[in-house]
Amino acid sequence: MHGFSSKAYPGRSSNPRWRFALLSLLALLPSPSIEASIFLSRGGTRGAVASESSICSNIGIDLIRRGGNAADAAVGTTLCVGVIGMYHSGIGGGGFMLVRSETGEYEDVDFRETAPNAAYEDMYANFTIGSIVGGDASGVPGELRGFEYVHKKYGKLPWAMVVMPAAKVAERGFPVTEDLFGFMTSAIKKGQHFLTEDPSWAVDFAPNGKLLQPGEIMTRKRFGNTLRTIAQKGASAFYEGPIAEATIRALQLANGSMTLDDMSRYEIISREPVSIDYRGYKMFSTGAPSSGAVALSTFKIIEGYNMSDPDNLMLNTHRLDEAIKFSYGNRNELADPDFVEGIDDFQTQMLDTSKAQATRYRISDDHTLDPADYNPKLLSHPDSHGTSHIV
Repeated sequence: MHGFSSKAYPGRSSNPRWRFALLSLLALLPSPSIEASIFLSRGGTRGAVASESSICSNIGIDLIRRGGNAADAAVGTTLCVGVIGMYHSGIGGGGFMLVRSETGEYEDVDFRETAPNAAYEDMYANFTIGSIVGGDASGVPGELRGFEYVHKKYGKLPWAMVVMPAAKVAERGFPVTEDLFGFMTSAIKKGQHFLTEDPSWAVDFAPNGKLLQPGEIMTRKRFGNTLRTIAQKGASAFYEGPIAEATIRALQLANGSMTLDDMSRYEIISREPVSIDYRGYKMFSTGAPSSGAVALSTFKIIEGYNMSDPDNLMLNTHRLDEAIKFSYGNRNELADPDFVEGIDDFQTQMLDTSKAQATRYRISDDHTLDPADYNPKLLSHPDSHGTSHIV
């Protein structure tokens, strides 16, 4: 989930429009956020990894079998997802991780993109497309710094062992999925022919002059080489030196304002997770600027209903839908608590038992309500293309 703020603050990007395009350097597409949940335990014979790709999930499982833990598996799996699902994930983006340590403590790791130092609140006021296209549509990427932090603090395997499987997938190739093909063709339908006409993109997406078809093998050898460098030299190889210099050069050629100083100064933030008591259990999630409180708020509302009665399946589905609507109505008010006052108090209010009870009183079992009842400030919800989740 994304937290959302309608303004450009110099803090964590909670707006999914912030993307970091590495342009021709790495042939990556814009990267939204990653949501990852990690539950650490001492070694054992049980483990599970869930991602959108069996190739990537198997990388995570293999890392566990080789003596790694959930942190190693999460990093290795997510890097692979960035190779195969480059149109929504990748090292040019950022995300959040909820980590449970062996001692049962929870940590919310915020490694979302940040606005460049030169950004200002009204920078898109007279050029709204600039938040989507061009060098100023890019935030300073946080994914690798986030992975580096989690790996150093919680991981067991060497960094290179965790990163190299994704590099090999990029170099050796992978089948084009229906989803990837759908994205490529949607760009063509919009009149965007860069995947076939720009040599820096076509070498991967249309090596024979036309778009690769579902099931055909795509290789991303240049990106594989980048991942090899990161595996050998660490995450800093991305934020400083030749890779960073080429990245900033490409962005500034596209009228971007990001600098090498922005890259080198990027830092993750360790936050306190948000939590609720739910039917005798403690539930945790990532707090603002993510929208973890939205999910927990929904649970808090439905806690007052008997959701397990099979005879009330349709009624309970309606109640769940209404609870989601009310919780989601608060989403646009979430922002970066380091730059917007009152966000922590707002989250606390969202998760309060009395707030949930008051919301249940407003839910009708007979009908839905007017949109303004769920979102009284009538704040707009921009189209979002979603988030990649890995567990």
